[in-house]
Amino acid sequence: VEMLDGVPCCEVSRSFEAPALADAITRCLSSECSREAVRNAFLAKGLTAEATSGKLARVYEGLVGELVGEHRALAS
Repeated sequence: VEMLDGVPCCEVSRSFEAPALADAITRCLSSECSREAVRNAFLAKGLTAEATSGKLARVYEGLVGELVGEHRALAS
């Protein structure tokens, strides 16, 4: 969440529900901002493409791991 704080056209959804995700995506895509504004906001935070992609990958890996664990628990 902190990574995207103050970055234009970015939003974090706390929901996994399709309607909530669709609303967040719609808001982001309909926002008026440039790629440069988004890039500059990340760079101002010291987040290069490499650092950002690495952090996002770790977040997604953690979420996938949690979902797999929940799925296994339900299957048992």
